[in-house]
Parts: sequence; C-alpha cells; structure tokens
Amino acid sequence: MFDPIVQHRCEAVHSFVHIPDNNPDAPWRAVIAVHSTRRGPALGGCRFVPYQSGDDALQDALRLAQGMSRKAALAGLDLGGGKAVIMMPEGVFDRQALFRWFGHCVERLSGEYITAMDAGTQVEDMDEIFRHTRHVASHSQIGDPSPHTARGVWQAIRYVLHEVLGLAPTKSRVAVQGLGHVGMLLTQHLLDNGVQVVVSDVNSDRCQQAQSMGASVVAPEQILQQKVDLLAPCALGGVIHAGNLDELNCQAIVGAANNQLEDADCGRELHQRGIVIAPDYLVNAGGLVFASGRYQGWSDERIAAQIDSITEHLGDLLRQSQQRDIAVNVLADQLADEAIAAGHYQPATHDMGKEALWSL
Repeated sequence: MFDPIVQHRCEAVHSFVHIPDNNPDAPWRAVIAVHSTRRGPALGGCRFVPYQSGDDALQDALRLAQGMSRKAALAGLDLGGGKAVIMMPEGVFDRQALFRWFGHCVERLSGEYITAMDAGTQVEDMDEIFRHTRHVASHSQIGDPSPHTARGVWQAIRYVLHEVLGLAPTKSRVAVQGLGHVGMLLTQHLLDNGVQVVVSDVNSDRCQQAQSMGASVVAPEQILQQKVDLLAPCALGGVIHAGNLDELNCQAIVGAANNQLEDADCGRELHQRGIVIAPDYLVNAGGLVFASGRYQGWSDERIAAQIDSITEHLGDLLRQSQQRDIAVNVLADQLADEAIAAGHYQPATHDMGKEALWSL
C-alpha cells in the first residue's frame, strides 16, 4: 500500500467511500492525493473517469499530484500539488449528489487540498462541490480554466515552431491527440493561425466538430504515426512509451496532457533522437495560473502576464537542455523538485510572483 506513495514522495493520501442507499452495489469511491504543501496548499483538479481498479485510481492520483507540485513550482506559484480522482460508478447514478458528496470530502481536509476541473468534470460539477466547501478553484464564479490552458499551450507551440524548428505557423503541420476541453480550443488556435491540423478523438461528434472547423481527422490509433512537424497530446497520460517511440513521425512534442511520457527514460530517448519535448506541466500551466489567481484575487492583467511568461521559461529550459546535453524532462523535474524542497509555506508574506523558481 505505501510503496507507491513513497515512490512519488507524496505527503498524504485520503480515500473516501459512500454507499448510496438506492444502489448499494455501486459505491462512490474517491482518492485525494496531496503530494506537497511545502510551498502552499495543494491545488489540483478532480478527475472523473472509469478505472479498472482502486490501484489504478491511486496510481493516477499519485502521478498527477506530483505533476501538480512540479507545475506550481515551475510556474513560480506559492502552491503545492494535489489531485483527486473519483472512480466513475457503473450504471445509473445521481451526478449532482455525487459531487455534493465529494464537496464534503474536500471540506474535511480543511484547506489542505483545493480542487478544480480536470478530465471528466465540468464547471457545473464544481458548483455542486462549492455548495459544501469554499476550497474550489474553478466554479462558475471563478470561471473555466480550459481556455487559459489552451492559450498557454498554443503560445508554447508557436515558440517551438518558430524559435526551435524555424517554421512559420502557416508552413506547419500539427497533430492534436484528444479533443476535450483544451484540445478543441487548442485546435481552434492552431487553425486560426493558419496551421494545418490533423486530429483524433474517440468521440466522433468532437471529430466532426473539428472537421467542420477545418481540421483533418484520423482514427485514434493512427494519430501518433502522422507525418507532422509537431505532436500535441491532449488526452490522458502515458501516450508516449517505449513501445511506440519508433512510430513517432514528428520533430517536437508540445501538448496539454499531463504525464505524456510513460517514464523519464522515454524523454531521454527522445532527446537522443533529437525530438524536442516541452515539459507538459510547464506548458499546460495556464489553467492553474488562472484558477489559482482568481482564487486568490489576482487581476486579469497579472494572470495574463503570468501565462505569457510560460514561453520565456520554456526557452530557458530548452537552451539549458542543449547546453548541458540533458533531456529537458529530466532537467525540468530537477529544477521543480529543488524549488519544492526549498519551499516554506508562509501565506501571510508570500507573493505569488513568477520569479520564485527562475531566480534559483
């Protein structure tokens, strides 16, 4: 039980179960993983998807929580990282009641964990949670963080295309894997800027929508093999692994999905092959910046400036990666972990400015 928690250096794991009176054979099960609170309270989304087992749900929560700590550190935010996963019940269930119950779960942690949207959850779900706890960073009074995540990822893609690959958007071809909240918005950004886009998703309606916008559509099992300048994974994690590295036909990987690499060795191999990869938890931090900024009362101008700084920090990392001949994902993990270890939570005095990491 404790081995994976220790492996991911997670401070605490909270598990919750509720057995509905009207359906006792389909219990509601949730896990909240708090990776670190050294820099501040642990903020991270609530994922609501089917899982094969409780172990799978726990592993997902642990990896995502660690990624959230690193994301907050690289963004220079005085926040720790956490993640919640709710195992989607089988059959019919009361969605509103389920998320109200989850709100009680979050409230029991007394602010140690702040929840937000993630895969499978909507603003309406956050509003149900908000009925029972104030520790929610993307309810309707704050707004949907997805457009801000998409904007940050688009800016990172534009930077890599132009500054690293030497390509103008109108001369570029990008593959987008996954057309959820962020993937669809990213596709629109790409198309609006003249990029040739090929997409895939398991949802045919989303594919039709993207096609009507001007994208080409391929089957999900074909997207990684597309001959493109850049691949943008925007679905779930672990999509790049040892078994499909030889199938990749791109020069760079910059996407919104968390934990795109199955393990660090994949990043090292990509580095050896000369394929540029942007750390996912850096380039997809726009949503976290927006949600945490709104939660703490930042101005829109401050939030926008913080998101705009993502490309500057990405450029710094890519240059260091080349100069030191070290895979950028390994370098990013090292810098983020150093910033987490150095953190001391003092909410009355901390200013959540972008210089916190980059002055190290």
